[in-house]
Amino acid sequence: MSDRHSHSAGPRLFSAAAADMNALFVGGADTRDFPDRFGYYVGLRVAEELGTRYELRELANMPPERVKTAVKTGIDRLISKAGGCH
Repeated sequence: MSDRHSHSAGPRLFSAAAADMNALFVGGADTRDFPDRFGYYVGLRVAEELGTRYELRELANMPPERVKTAVKTGIDRLISKAGGCH
């Protein structure tokens, strides 16, 4: 995530910690930062965004670090389209 888009999801997006994955993909009483299953919705929107810039074959063959950069860029674009983070 770029510095201009600082929000609570940013540091957790690429975490492998169970608590972070639970907060993003399950939800519940212990994870009030996000709506339940928030990560699935964000993933869908990022996939839609990346689909406007890359062919499926290119995405499927990207090395992990390039995917991570593309996902961060896609999230930044979505945030910008939505008017930024408040």
